[in-house]
Amino acid sequence: TQKFSHYIHPEYPDLLSNNIFTLLQDKDEEIWIGTTNGLFIYNPGKDQFRQFEKNIVGPKSINNLLEDSDGDIWIATRTNGIFRYNKSMQSLQSYSYQQDRSGIPDNFINYIFEDSRKNIWIGTLEGGLCKFNKTNESFTTYTIEDGLPSNTIYAITESSSGNLWLSTYHRGIEYFNKNTGEFTHYNTTTLPNLPSNNVWTVVEDGNGKIYIGHVEHGMSIVSLKTKRVKNFKYNPDNKNGIPGNHVHCIYKDSTDNIWIGTERGA
Repeated sequence: TQKFSHYIHPEYPDLLSNNIFTLLQDKDEEIWIGTTNGLFIYNPGKDQFRQFEKNIVGPKSINNLLEDSDGDIWIATRTNGIFRYNKSMQSLQSYSYQQDRSGIPDNFINYIFEDSRKNIWIGTLEGGLCKFNKTNESFTTYTIEDGLPSNTIYAITESSSGNLWLSTYHRGIEYFNKNTGEFTHYNTTTLPNLPSNNVWTVVEDGNGKIYIGHVEHGMSIVSLKTKRVKNFKYNPDNKNGIPGNHVHCIYKDSTDNIWIGTERGA
């Protein structure tokens, strides 16, 4: 029998919010919890929560968390840009919007991703896609002026060729060639059988297909070779079908199974 253990306020008074957006287990096996009221860390050995940098990060909404290949923790906020925490040095660095484009293009950060070349990619609400080069500490921003159909980037993942798949939320999916800087559009114009351009997430399976999670229209599987589209929508009469039409996340595990997270379970 499966059993759920609950970690909620006020049973755990140091966890100041039960509205949780993002979770991360770091290399030290501590759990980072991003909430609408700040960032918290759970120590499983002590069964204790503590608030992270209350006076700096403060009661901000945390949208996303990343531990990069160097062990740094990247903290994406809704209003305060990005924080980068070096655990070994216990140092905290902040990155915020700069009008001269020398920093991040927007303080509302949806997503942070590290690619196989150790570059950090940042998806923003209205500032487009941003690349951070850790070697020279520089930012490069890509917007609609560079070929994006939208400056809203909701999710980022790497393709099998080392390029990027981007979810734009309301303009479909983008394939970004990092070498040429070219964007290829996957939307209802280029793929007429796609049910909607409103997209939460995208994952490539490594076998020539991408899985697209729609905001209200279930999931689509697209063949990258033939461009054929197969759509899956919730059907209450089909117990073996997709459980819901709001597909917020899709994950490919180590055995190549595809996990789908919806408003009605996985």
